[in-house]
Amino acid sequence: MPFVKRDESGAIVAVCQQRDEYFSEEIENDDIQLKSFMYQLTQQQGLMGETDLGFIRVVEDLIDVLIAKNYIRFTDLPSEAQAKVRIRQTLRNKVTGQLDLLSDEDEGFF
Repeated sequence: MPFVKRDESGAIVAVCQQRDEYFSEEIENDDIQLKSFMYQLTQQQGLMGETDLGFIRVVEDLIDVLIAKNYIRFTDLPSEAQAKVRIRQTLRNKVTGQLDLLSDEDEGFF
């Protein structure tokens, strides 16, 4: 059974699988307050994940701008970051290429 930490008002603020000085209250797995806390935590993590996806695109664009304006060089990035940027660029180019139904040379339908 889990152990919980509560705030001054008695609300659960953290959960741990082991008892220690901060987590001394043992609680049943099916306790309604524990379920509510876990549900709220899951909802918050879901929102973080959703915003992370948009933020990743912002970081990619920021890197592109910094390199284009010669504020940084691609090689200034750590090798792990370079590899990740290359992978993202490759994936983005594949997706963009698949969705580019009209190239610059196309004159349209008319």
